Amino acid sequence: FVFAGVFCIDNSFDISLQERIRQYGILSSVGTTRRQRRLLVWLEAMVIGVFGIPLGVLTGLAFSYALVTGTNVYLGKFALNYEFVMVFDVAWWAILIAVIQAACMIAFSAMESAVRAARISPIAAIRGNEMVASKGKVSKTPWLIKKCFGIGGCVAWQNFKRAKTKY
Repeated sequence: FVFAGVFCIDNSFDISLQERIRQYGILSSVGTTRRQRRLLVWLEAMVIGVFGIPLGVLTGLAFSYALVTGTNVYLGKFALNYEFVMVFDVAWWAILIAVIQAACMIAFSAMESAVRAARISPIAAIRGNEMVASKGKVSKTPWLIKKCFGIGGCVAWQNFKRAKTKY
């Protein structure tokens, strides 16, 4: 679960870095150090954690409460022998483990993007020539992509092939 979560969040950080690569290049050109650019990514990760972790815990608690309440209502209406009642009880140690797990997932995800943000050269970032690699020929889309996703899938496939580092 953690392994899959790290890849999902890492993808979000990579997209965020690619969208703001020009800004990091401008910051680099005006004299920010590698450490300062790395700290910007870590600050973004911290903000995501400060807002996302409590929101995720509260959402999980709300859905758990709704599930327990709904199960009790269902058992009350349709069960002939209604002696079993579910009780909503919060295990605080489980919430603490979930918070630590989410913080670790965010930290592992932000690590690679922070290092990449620190290495951005000002000229390449402002020019933006490393993002799109055009070979001058039309790339063919596999028939399965055409069949399943139509014209939108073809355009997405060609965009992905043309700008691999961006996506």
